[in-house]
Formats: sequence, C-alpha cells, structure tokens
Amino acid sequence: MRKTKEHGASFVRGGSPAPAAQTPPAVPRPSSALRWLPPAIVLIGSLLRIAYTAGNDVRNLYDDHFHVSRIMLDERRWPLPQDGWETYQPPLYHALGALTYYIVSGYSTVHLQEPTPQEKYLPQGVVCHDARHLAGRKAVQFLSTASGVGTLVLVWLLLRLLFPHAVLAQSAGLLLAAFLPRHIYMSGMATNDAMTYLWASLCVYALLRAVHRATGGDSAPAVPSRSAPAAGDSRRPHATPKGARLPSEASTTAFAPAAAAPARGWSSYGWWVLAGCGAALAMWTKQYGICVLPVLATVIPMSLFARTARARGALVRGALVSLGVALALGAWPYVRLYRLTGNPMASNVPIGKHVLDEGLPGDVRAISWVSFHLGSLLARPWIHISTVNSFWTVMYGELWFDYAMPCTVYTYAPWLESLGRVRATQPRTPREYEQRMFSWDPSVVPPVTLWQGRFIYTLAVLPTALTIVGLFTVWRRTGPVVGSAALMACFLLGVLTPLAQTIRFPYRPSMKATYGLHALIAAIVLFVAGFEWLSATRHGRWLRWIVVLDLVLLAGAVTWHFLYLADVFPYSAEYFVRRGAI
Repeated sequence: MRKTKEHGASFVRGGSPAPAAQTPPAVPRPSSALRWLPPAIVLIGSLLRIAYTAGNDVRNLYDDHFHVSRIMLDERRWPLPQDGWETYQPPLYHALGALTYYIVSGYSTVHLQEPTPQEKYLPQGVVCHDARHLAGRKAVQFLSTASGVGTLVLVWLLLRLLFPHAVLAQSAGLLLAAFLPRHIYMSGMATNDAMTYLWASLCVYALLRAVHRATGGDSAPAVPSRSAPAAGDSRRPHATPKGARLPSEASTTAFAPAAAAPARGWSSYGWWVLAGCGAALAMWTKQYGICVLPVLATVIPMSLFARTARARGALVRGALVSLGVALALGAWPYVRLYRLTGNPMASNVPIGKHVLDEGLPGDVRAISWVSFHLGSLLARPWIHISTVNSFWTVMYGELWFDYAMPCTVYTYAPWLESLGRVRATQPRTPREYEQRMFSWDPSVVPPVTLWQGRFIYTLAVLPTALTIVGLFTVWRRTGPVVGSAALMACFLLGVLTPLAQTIRFPYRPSMKATYGLHALIAAIVLFVAGFEWLSATRHGRWLRWIVVLDLVLLAGAVTWHFLYLADVFPYSAEYFVRRGAI
C-alpha cells in the first residue's frame, strides 16, 4: 500500500496505522497566551444571557408556554392537546416549569390576578404586585437561560475534543456560539426551545465521544497542525498541501479515528447510552427533538468505512444501543399524541382554531427558495413586506437579529404606536392586516436599534459563509468518516427542519430559524472547520485574524444590542403579565 507523509507523520491510506515502533511527533501545546480565551468567552456569553434575561419581559416570547405549566400545577395532570395552544407539546419543559414555580414562589397553585377593565386593553398588561408570583415566573424564564449556558459549555467541550491544540480556532467557534443573537433571544424566553438545544447538543457530544472511543481514538497519534508546530520546532508553519487533511484533523480523534482496539466493558457503552438519553430528553421537550434520531442512525451505514471489523462491530452495536435507549425512553409523548389525535406529530395549527393560514406568504408558490435580499435587510432590519416571501432572507434575518420584532421587543412604544395606526384603519382580513403591518416605515424605530441590526447583519456575512465552506470542506478532506457524517447530518437536519415546517405551513410564523438551532453544536464545528481551512490557504495567517476581528466586532455589536434591550433593572412588575396569560 502507498504511504504518504502528512505534516511529519506517517499514515497508511485505507490500511492499518503506522508501525508501533515508529516514534510519533511531539504533541503540540496550546499557547499559554491564548489558553484562557475559550473559558473567558464562555463566561462572557453566559453573563450576557443572564443579563438579558434579568431585564427581559417574560411576555417577550412566541407563545404562552406557562399556560401548560399552570394546568399541570393547578390540576395535577398532563394537559390534553385541545386544552390550549401549546398543550400538544411534549411535557418535560412545562413540568420542570411547574416544579420551578412551586419551589420558588411557594404557591401550590398559580397565583391569579384578573385584570381590571382599565388594565384589560393596556399594551403593558396587568400590574402585578405579588412578589412571590413574580419570582416564580422569573425563575421559570431562567430555565431557558440555564439551558443556553449549558449548551455553550457542551460546544466548548466538543471543540476541545475535535480541535485540541487549535486554541485560536476554538476561540473563534466559541465567539460565534456565545454571541449568536437568536440563541441569546431563545435563552431569555420562557419557552421549551433552549432546553431542546441543550439535550440535542448533549446527544451529539456524547455520540462523538462514543465514536472516538469505539474506533480507538484514545491512542491516535497527535500530529501538529499548521497553526501549532510541534514542541521544540522553531520553524514557521507551512501551508497545507493540496488534498491533505484539514490542519487540526490530523489530531482530531472524532474526524480521523485510529484503528486501535475499542475499550471493553460498561465504559465502552457509557457514551452511547448518554447519547440515547440526550435524544430521549430532546424528544420529551419539543417535537423537533426527534431530529436527533437520524443523527444516531447515521453511524450504522457509516460504520462500513471503519478500518477494522472490530471497530465496525463496536459502532453498529453502540448505535443500536443509543437508538434503543432513545426510542424506549422518548417515544411515549408521540404514541400518546397518536392515540389522542391520530397523528404522532400533530401540532397546534390543525388542532386549535387559528387564522395563521390567512397570513403571508400564504402559499408555497409565493415563497422564493433561492433569493437572499441582504440589501433589504440592511434597509429594514425587521420583518417587512419586501423580505417576508424570501425563505433564506427570513432565516438569516431571524438568526442574526430580531427579525420577528413584535415578539421579542413587544414593549417598544414606537412599534406599538405603529401597530395602533394599522388597527385604526380596520383591515378587513388577516392578510390585509399583515400587508399593512409589514409595510412599516423605518422612522418609527429608534435609530440606535436600526444601526444595531445593520452592523450585525453586515458582520454576520463572513461567519455564515465560513460555516457553509466548512460543510463542503469536512467531507472532501476527511472522506467517509463517522464523526464527520454525524455532524453533517445534524447540520443538514437543522436546515431542513424550518424548511419542512415552511412547506407544511406556508405562512410567515413558520419561517423560524429557531427550529434549526438544535443543530447549533454541529454548525459551530463546521464553522471552525471552515476557519481552519482558511488558515491553511496561502494568506491564511492574515485571513484568520481578519475573521477573528470580524467576530470580535460582531460580539461587541451583539452585546450592545442585548444590553440595550435589557436596560430596565431591576425587573419591572408593570411589564409582567400578558393579557389573559398570567
């Protein structure tokens, strides 16, 4: 078989690893000057989420999920799908919300405060003065914040596994994860989305650890990357030869597993079981948590490309264990929903009464699947009639800024005044109402917020492009590797989830990047792969610092935006209870 030299290490393409007698190169060590960066970024991102939640109105959410927790606490039962708008959901988040409210407030039933006739139609809702009730509701909101912080930690752990010596690449990926606006928004909302991201990330992390262990990655030789020469090597790093592996992948165990014998005993199945438990928890939290099942199943066909029969057997057995645990523990909410409605994936739209299907765009044929109107987003950073029919524009808009403004900045007086003028015209149909509402004049929005959106949208182009580059780079440079296939499957499912939802319900609210953030951990890894590919190009030394500068500026703009939103400290009781949903 043909042997080749790659970064000073000897590999046998398609065969067994290099002879044991060969001395592997020295393991590169991260620069002490940068070693503190990853934990510092995770800490700053966590504090930003906490600060935003502390000042964020609990009404700033898409739907009233606390209604489900209230039924659970007051009536001690799992609600039926027809009991409310969100009662079709899997119950884990809402049960934890009910328990959290009970522990913090001390109320065994939810404290009710009926609005007075004067308060009933006020935009700010009911004035609530019960401190215990306020504390309980705010604690439920912080469940999402804790989930968001946990997701950041899992992203950090996975980057340390896949890129152990590329500290700058780790830091770049964590900057993107820590300051991704849509993830921060969802970490401050009292909904079940952020908790779903947490469990899905746990599943992917445990899966890659299991793959690493099953393929004997613990004994894989460490190879210096382009950005990290071996200890004692004073030579300048060279660009990666064309067709060579991704720089950090040479020392990346999950991307390039070795062929050593897998570990035996319970420890060899521990990560597989944890991956299955993460999948089951995601399925018990939100319906799109079921997307982690195909990620687990990807391991089975990809095991054919393992180097030894022992590794192939370990991968297949482990994947079957994960899938078995996930289905055994996570299938019941879908079985129950099928028994009650005849559809295991039934949602509130066909179950409850609604007028959403009369909204925009209203028809799949009216949606553009190939356009991207960045110029329109820069002119009007929030939802507008000029962008609402473009799928990728809406996805980019919601991912990187508050595109669906009426939900997440509900208490902005200029926006409420604009809506009041629309309502005063008495539109005859929901379609006509949306057409007028989404034709707003940018002058109604505070200039500072307009410029925040413009800065963020502009700076986000580069990391978005590198994530797409990473998607194509990983497979081309690593070949059919199990870890690569699982990450790519996770990312593609994150894209397909909002795409399928938009086809299923072709109107504006279904175009939510929120649905795809269960693939956040995979997207960050692909971005780092794109970052490392860029580092290996001819001018990579300079280009990677341009990317880092762009991410630092993006982090500053995002921090400015969220601290601006959360400028009311301490939390104000006057902005607490949404009308009819306390």
